[in-house]
Amino acid sequence: MKNKNTATIWSRDFILLLVINGVSGLSFQILSPNLPVYAQQIGFSESLIGVLVASLAFGALLSRPFAGMMSDRMNRKKICAFATLMTSVAVVSLELASHPPLLLGIRFFHGVLFGLNTTVTLTMASVVTPENKMGRGVGIFGITGIGAQAVAPAMGIYVVLRWGYPVLFLVTAGISVIAASMVPILSDKVLARKNGPKKTVRRKFSFKNIIAPEVLGMAFIALLFTGVTSSVTNFMVLYGVTKGIADVGFYFTVFASVLMATRFFSGNLTDRFSFRLILYPCSACCAGALILIGFADSFSFLAAAAVFMGIGYGISTPTIQTAAIRIAPADKRGIAVATIFAGTDLAHCIAPVLMGSVVEAAGYRAGFLTMCSLMIIAVPAVILSARKGRAEPG
Repeated sequence: MKNKNTATIWSRDFILLLVINGVSGLSFQILSPNLPVYAQQIGFSESLIGVLVASLAFGALLSRPFAGMMSDRMNRKKICAFATLMTSVAVVSLELASHPPLLLGIRFFHGVLFGLNTTVTLTMASVVTPENKMGRGVGIFGITGIGAQAVAPAMGIYVVLRWGYPVLFLVTAGISVIAASMVPILSDKVLARKNGPKKTVRRKFSFKNIIAPEVLGMAFIALLFTGVTSSVTNFMVLYGVTKGIADVGFYFTVFASVLMATRFFSGNLTDRFSFRLILYPCSACCAGALILIGFADSFSFLAAAAVFMGIGYGISTPTIQTAAIRIAPADKRGIAVATIFAGTDLAHCIAPVLMGSVVEAAGYRAGFLTMCSLMIIAVPAVILSARKGRAEPG
């Protein structure tokens, strides 16, 4: 039997899940910069394009509670394979979506599949990761998703410019099939049910069966951090144009680079220190980034803000996810993961709307400084959530 201090996270299953997560992420992210342009070509108005962009997050949000429950009660390998295969079907169907309602429906369904896929893959990764190295495992697991976000948009744009949208849809569908083909190789360790006699237990449908109440505090913290980042991401380009700041697009390059770099050491922090000691500096970094952006008059301000935001958001995300996994009972791990993801999905739905309303009423500086208040709210939220002792490394 391996000593818990010498057990490694680099098991065969964990490496496979890293690849599956990266390939699946590629298939989801490759459409992001291209679908709004495609929608415009088939007659979408600007406001309807905004609804299309939000429909993915909305579909994921609605699927999370059920994704968590299914992940804890059903065959996780089958759920993952189903979600990735159906993604290929949904993407191919985009070529036939010549009317706005049909395209919105397909993108919403895409979001449901995204919710299923990301919930079950992180749950499986947490199962094969040693408990005392959970922070390191969760942090490294997120690297492949970040890598997909960095590579997929440019890849999608290249395919469209060279071969057009039909080829883009086929390439995306093919990537999903590749991800699905790797799922059966996973061992049965990742399954929700162990081998042996199965007890039939009837559970009544209740709130606790689809949401993990014990991690709602952590989900709220996830909402705050994601809301800040989502607001900046959605308005940075427009802000740069308004301020006349050149090369504003490099903000995302710096942000993504720092975000990925943090994942190599954030897990070690989470496994060694209290999540309170980690999240307080993270909130300060994000708040500082928003202040720098609000008063920026050159790209140097934005570059510094990208570093602070990358550190704050990059370290806080795996810390929150790891704390939630530690808090939840082992048989509700999938529901706990889904609850955290629901907080991030909700942030993507409401934060840009809030930011847009403030910008329209009082300008961009007021918008970024208003979002800074979310980081002030995060401090008491962390204090209250810290009462859950199991969230700490042990």
